[in-house]
Amino acid sequence: MKENAKLALLALVSCGVLYLSLEGTRSVARGDEPGISLVHAFLAERAEQPPIEALADTLQSRRELEARHQSFLDNRIMLGNTPYDDLVTTDARATYDDPEVGPRFKPNLTLRASHLRSRLFNAFDPVSYGYIVRPGSEPDPELLDFLARYSLREVTWTTDERGFRTTVPRVESGRMVALIGSSPCLGLFLTDEETLASVLQRRQPEVRFLNACFGLTVSKNHVSLTRELIATFPDPLAGVIYTLNDRNYQSLESGLRSIDEIADLLDEVGAAYRVLIYHHYIYESMPDVMRKRKNLAKLFDRKARIIERARQRGFTVVDHYDVVARYREHAGSVFAGMALYVDHDHLSRQGTEVLAAYIPEVPHSGSD
Repeated sequence: MKENAKLALLALVSCGVLYLSLEGTRSVARGDEPGISLVHAFLAERAEQPPIEALADTLQSRRELEARHQSFLDNRIMLGNTPYDDLVTTDARATYDDPEVGPRFKPNLTLRASHLRSRLFNAFDPVSYGYIVRPGSEPDPELLDFLARYSLREVTWTTDERGFRTTVPRVESGRMVALIGSSPCLGLFLTDEETLASVLQRRQPEVRFLNACFGLTVSKNHVSLTRELIATFPDPLAGVIYTLNDRNYQSLESGLRSIDEIADLLDEVGAAYRVLIYHHYIYESMPDVMRKRKNLAKLFDRKARIIERARQRGFTVVDHYDVVARYREHAGSVFAGMALYVDHDHLSRQGTEVLAAYIPEVPHSGSD
């Protein structure tokens, strides 16, 4: 009996030490960012607060989502930035996985997407939804009414016959500049007319701007895609606009390698136009506001070295940190940079227009 009590006490003490170790590690990782304990966070996540009547246009309870979970599944509507990953089925996805390039869009799709006004989960990465428009098979009207109640701004966008985002106006031929990168340059929550590729297309109608950006891709995928475009696309590649951020490469070496390999491919075809946009999440573009000290020194050091290599390889560099900083200074508000984003990563219409102004025009043919 005494032996069992000792074992129980030892187990209790061990659990307590482990918990305190986890809390200590978490506190050190946070730096000077305020936070709450793991127990508090666990209970707060599950505690249901009474709904606030004045916030009727804001999703306040996860029970509203869970009550419709089967309906979301049946109607092939995916929810982003939630625990409900099972809604991302093969049939519901707008993408398929290419072993070299990573996620690719299915061709000739029409999609709808939006963020929800919500008090759930990550404050800076709001709950979102997306679904493929299927003629003759509209989602349940009750479910669409539910989404419309909380939706901030639903957008509709399309993919072309090759599975690229549609650029507007559409230019069929001519010198082509490809925008490559992950979801920040894709324009996930923008219409076809509002994407960076479309903004640049209206500015230079004599050049074809191809939106070859795909979400959840990394630097090695971007190299493979550049190689594929050069080998298979009928239009000559005049250059690339490459959007890169620290989530796209696992190590400094892999980030530098992607710059070198893309530059080598462009050199082989004589494509002199090349722009690197070093993109930042809001945590890094506004560190004074967000107060996320997570390896900032290392992050900015790696960025500086990648930017240096890009300039050596002939890239014009657009540092998104500087873009956001100048916008804040012009607006006279440390919070103004928020207007450039729709969430912690993706750019808003305003953010896209502001960024486009920093991208140099493609030189006229013969002056590359």
